[in-house]
Amino acid sequence: MDTATIQVMKATAERLEKLARSTDRDAVALAEAALERFLEVEEWQMRAIDEAIAEADAGGPFIAHEDMVTYLDALARGEDPPAPPTFTRKPG
Repeated sequence: MDTATIQVMKATAERLEKLARSTDRDAVALAEAALERFLEVEEWQMRAIDEAIAEADAGGPFIAHEDMVTYLDALARGEDPPAPPTFTRKPG
């Protein structure tokens, strides 16, 4: 295991210590678990962005902005609208 030293706001350190006491757990273990969850989410997001860029670079499919807004507005009103039409573009 490696050691890492980080600086956090005093209020954050106090919250961490309070949580550690109330859960009878080690503050370092709680911080490590939190960092692990953060990294998992950030890595997932970066993979999803890379996949979306690759899909866009390959030509789609895409949905027109106006069609998506109309679709989401209908969902927000509790309707069950059909999915908006998609289109593709030739790369380049």
